[in-house]
Amino acid sequence: APGAADVAFKLPNADGSAGQFIKTDGSGNLAFAGGGKVVKTVHNSAGSATDIISTSFTDTGGTATITPASSSNKILVFISQTLKFSRSNTSATGGLRIVRLISGGSDHTVHEIPSPELGLSAAAYGNTLTFRSQISVNAEDTPNTQLSITYRVQIAAGTTSDSGKAVANPGDVPCQITLVEVEP
Repeated sequence: APGAADVAFKLPNADGSAGQFIKTDGSGNLAFAGGGKVVKTVHNSAGSATDIISTSFTDTGGTATITPASSSNKILVFISQTLKFSRSNTSATGGLRIVRLISGGSDHTVHEIPSPELGLSAAAYGNTLTFRSQISVNAEDTPNTQLSITYRVQIAAGTTSDSGKAVANPGDVPCQITLVEVEP
């Protein structure tokens, strides 16, 4: 019989499946469980230089599509986007967002960094200002579907006054999107 310092564990009644491990509930009850795993990975490199003379979010050409194996799986979205903001006076800023479209549905914002929170801003007074950067954004999405999902990258200029604009993929450096489906 167990003593005061001993712990009694109750083993599961049946054997687990390949790849499972034994876990405890903290009360001495043991059970077989599986860990999360990568189900599928999709990568796309897309987009050419595009001027965006708007404060409304506009597609950069960066897009990737995945069809989840299970509606309970999560999608990890990794973006690497080259962008440029320019303006003939004062400061230049902009924003970025990731949008998903489930087949037959409507757009849903997965992650948004509005202007000027993107952290990409610069100031100049009386001179033309151009700011170019490569940024990376990571997001986790729970789409709850097994239908085809398309993820898109969008950017917007902080302002269009004084020739303000955003440029997606300057120098034709494409947007990189990697989608990773993860089983919880």
